[in-house]
Amino acid sequence: MFTHHGVRITTETFQVLNELVVDRGPSAYMSQLELFGDERHLTTVQADGLVVSTPTGSTAYSLSAGGSIVHPKSLGLLVTPICPHNIFFRPMLLPDSMELEVRVPPTLPQHRPGSAPPISWVLPTPIINTSMWVL
Repeated sequence: MFTHHGVRITTETFQVLNELVVDRGPSAYMSQLELFGDERHLTTVQADGLVVSTPTGSTAYSLSAGGSIVHPKSLGLLVTPICPHNIFFRPMLLPDSMELEVRVPPTLPQHRPGSAPPISWVLPTPIINTSMWVL
């Protein structure tokens, strides 16, 4: 996880079998998420959210969001946007050796007069990688 100064700090570790979903929560605004692979910027996602799934999880929420079915013995992580704003961002199958990171950029949507101001909060940055333990 990174603080607002860009310094990496340690956080809790969770083991996930199927998928990780990063979505916009209760906000009415579309989320903007930055996806990094091995600390290199891959893309900025404008969508309702992002699903990162294992091959086992590819038949769950990722499939409903338009992702591919991945054979359980395949090695990789499937990244699927949820209702993307841009039609050119399609699901990606990335190598299992790649460490993925999903960041929320520091910019917030513009406040329109007469509407509720956007909600802002500090979010943890998920860092996703495959386990060295095989099921």
